[in-house]
Amino acid sequence: ESCFGFLRYPEEIRDTAGVKIMNTPWGQRWRFSDFVQTADPRYRKIVQMFADAGYLAEESDEYA
Repeated sequence: ESCFGFLRYPEEIRDTAGVKIMNTPWGQRWRFSDFVQTADPRYRKIVQMFADAGYLAEESDEYA
């Protein structure tokens, strides 16, 4: 479950049956981040693919 760029927080969290468990404190606000900082190799591989394709102005891997 990943998106590079804009992320929108859910207004509420529901269980697998669709029953609301709780409201989130973020409402429908948007959050933007122009970097990915994780040691997870799956995300790092995706970022490397973007870099290899020429989509990134710069890229560094602090976990390599």
